Amino acid sequence: MEMGPVDKVISEPMHPYVQLLINSIPVPDPKHRWKDRIVLPKTELAAQAVEIAGCKFYDRCPYRMEKCAKERPELVRVDKDRFVACFLHSWKA
Repeated sequence: MEMGPVDKVISEPMHPYVQLLINSIPVPDPKHRWKDRIVLPKTELAAQAVEIAGCKFYDRCPYRMEKCAKERPELVRVDKDRFVACFLHSWKA
């Protein structure tokens, strides 16, 4: 879904699923409790169809588009050493 230097991918994630993963890491300090709740869209039927043709993160992506259900995004270069498999970034290729 995303390739690049670890420090850049973690500090500036570009793929929506990587963003969700990074945001789900708790901070070990009770004063910094999560205030926002991440709500993933519910799409049981869409997820089954996507397994065949589209992006495998479709059912968990807050930015999904109709195209994502039908086509699997290719890994594209978005920077000198960064690659992302997401239609949100395919225009940069």
